[in-house]
Amino acid sequence: MKSPETKMTASDESVSSMTSFPTSKRFFLVLISPDKPGQLPENVIHVTDQTAVVEGNINLFGFLLQGLSEAEQNKAVSHIRQSQYWVHPVYTDNTNNKNPLLDGHKTLVEAMSSAQQMQELLISLKLDPQALQTDEKIMLYQYIREQSELRPVLDRNSKRLYRYPVIDVLSKTEELADIVLIDLLKRQTLIPRTLLDRTRECPHCGSAHPHFIDVCPQCESIEIHKTAALHCFTCGHVGPETDFQSPSGMLCPQCNTRLRHIGVDYDRPLTQYACQSCHHIFIEPKIRANCLDCGSENLPEQLIPHDISTLVLSVQGRMLLRSGASNESFTNVKTSNYVVGAYFRQTIAWSLSIQERHPDIGFGLVLFNIQNAQEIIEQIGALRAYALFDEISLRISELQRDSDLATRFGEYGLWIFLPMSSAEGFANRGAL
Repeated sequence: MKSPETKMTASDESVSSMTSFPTSKRFFLVLISPDKPGQLPENVIHVTDQTAVVEGNINLFGFLLQGLSEAEQNKAVSHIRQSQYWVHPVYTDNTNNKNPLLDGHKTLVEAMSSAQQMQELLISLKLDPQALQTDEKIMLYQYIREQSELRPVLDRNSKRLYRYPVIDVLSKTEELADIVLIDLLKRQTLIPRTLLDRTRECPHCGSAHPHFIDVCPQCESIEIHKTAALHCFTCGHVGPETDFQSPSGMLCPQCNTRLRHIGVDYDRPLTQYACQSCHHIFIEPKIRANCLDCGSENLPEQLIPHDISTLVLSVQGRMLLRSGASNESFTNVKTSNYVVGAYFRQTIAWSLSIQERHPDIGFGLVLFNIQNAQEIIEQIGALRAYALFDEISLRISELQRDSDLATRFGEYGLWIFLPMSSAEGFANRGAL
């Protein structure tokens, strides 16, 4: 069995035949600044307020906020994220502004370069940002930002204690944001990367605002307090020290034995609690977790732990945007030939066991892996690069037989299982 790999360069003959980035439509970077700088590049538009741009219809690929206060920048980026230009990058010249809706600190030259790369990725998908559903918007937002993370922020007013500002602003409401986030995580289009915190949520309403209170384990009254206790050696009675006090000295309230010497007549056990309602004596109180949102009473072990992490778009999510079907490795690979990774591995294991008994029954494995995909994207642009990748996947699909199986290997790789064949046999079917 062999596993040949495909490595391409930007100078491949097939690259030159691809359609180039359209030049008939110009795209602009919008510089929002109270004062107009000196000479600006041709593809930079200067405005003093984002309103005119947001309410207009300009072909733009990004924004740069310059010379504005932090409050003004936060207002501007919030306005942009709720406009038709929600997906485009918004940069700032303020290194101290950590607003998660911003795309970081950039100079004008850096902002132009970074925004143009995102625009190429956006065009390569052939999607209309305005026609997308909320979950698709979040995926697209992350897709063009490559390896960026969605970072949660601590918000005591949020039901779940943490929220993701980008998801919130694209979802319009907190309720929809929760539903969309749960769905994206369940489908594994968004996956956790860095664990930041862990909360405990109400099993009834999902709120992360529990109120912990100590109560009596017998009657669950909150009227409990710590008290010193005595233990009578004669009868074994244990009670608050105040119950043993009398005008004539220390007397056991149960057997009336006079307690003179500690260690001989009595001792002091661990610090205990006494309930003022039922007079029960106990060492550890019962802990009750009352939900501040729905009012339900729960035990701590009934609360649902929830990990708070940064989130990134998964390979599956990226492929879902590119191909429209999350179970496809390459855009044009035959759907009928595609299987999930677990089934693919199980098939190979089964075939190996068959081959051990019948050596004449063989199979082949072929790996197509574009090792320098990122290099190609940087050299020729995302639009031409992804068109090239799609052309390669189409040619691979043409070489497949109905009996072959395929599964994805990362974003730019594909394993093909060839029953009763070999890698050499596959190569003889044609050439890429």
